Amino acid sequence: MILPWHRALWERLMAQRAQQRLPHALLFAGPAGVGKLELAQALMGALVCLAPSADGQHCGACRSCRLLASGDKHWDVLQVAPEDGSKVITVDQIRAVAEFVTGGPQQAPTKVVLIAPAERMNVNAANSLLKTLEEPTPHTVLILVSASPSRMPATVRSRCQRYDVALPSGEVARAWLQTQLEPDAHVDVLLALSGGAPCAARELAATGALALRQKMFASFVEVWRGQVPVVDAAAVWSKQETEQVLIWLDAWLVDLARIKSGAVERQLQNPDLTGEMVSLAHDAELATLITMEMRTREALRHARGQVNAQLLWEDVLSTFTPRGARAPA
Repeated sequence: MILPWHRALWERLMAQRAQQRLPHALLFAGPAGVGKLELAQALMGALVCLAPSADGQHCGACRSCRLLASGDKHWDVLQVAPEDGSKVITVDQIRAVAEFVTGGPQQAPTKVVLIAPAERMNVNAANSLLKTLEEPTPHTVLILVSASPSRMPATVRSRCQRYDVALPSGEVARAWLQTQLEPDAHVDVLLALSGGAPCAARELAATGALALRQKMFASFVEVWRGQVPVVDAAAVWSKQETEQVLIWLDAWLVDLARIKSGAVERQLQNPDLTGEMVSLAHDAELATLITMEMRTREALRHARGQVNAQLLWEDVLSTFTPRGARAPA
């Protein structure tokens, strides 16, 4: 199923395919949570389908579609992602791509390689892929998916046709999300937390992340007010998914700075926390909040590599004590 905000791009892709002008290498780029991977998988399914529908989508019933849906190895499909326990796509994985694309498809009309998230390729892997991109094989399509294409080498990006997948309008995102969730779901809060990205909002709802976020915010308030030692709080925070919690923390600090600057609730990323935020913002200087937010973003960059979570959180949370904000009277 093509997501509503992908429809125009899908029609463009299918027109190119009908004219035999579909690039041999595509890059789907855009913010996290807008369904780039879903779009890439839909294109992958369409390209290996033996009897696509009128609008180009896979039929779901042919031998190729059934094999792809089963999860078993499809002779003409290779999906590449960081392996279990790793944050990177390795050179050996990309060398397997070069071997895979040798020769024509065995069953489907096209061989498809899907690499996501493509920015996770290490330097050697990206250089290895470059050789494959420079020497495309017939009836083969490579699809790269990335929320951070700037982290990929320019030489790789330049050899792919880029397709930007943008955030939908708030109205479209809200309408779609309401069809995906229970009637009592906090749709507006979920969308605010995900930066307006509908798929990310759906994921937040599915994983129970709202409850965890509320727990972490309560811990943040305790640290801010000096009610718990930083080392103890860091031990709790280090047990969570570091990158996600840092993203939440960054959003809280941005909202605190906005409140300090006179923003109203509709301008905040965390509208459900407004009351507590107003109280916290009263006890901090704007310049201090901005410094804290910059430190959090620096930590987020480090968190995408190999880090000691306990030490990272001790460093970050130490800035949120009364030494970094005026202690309540």
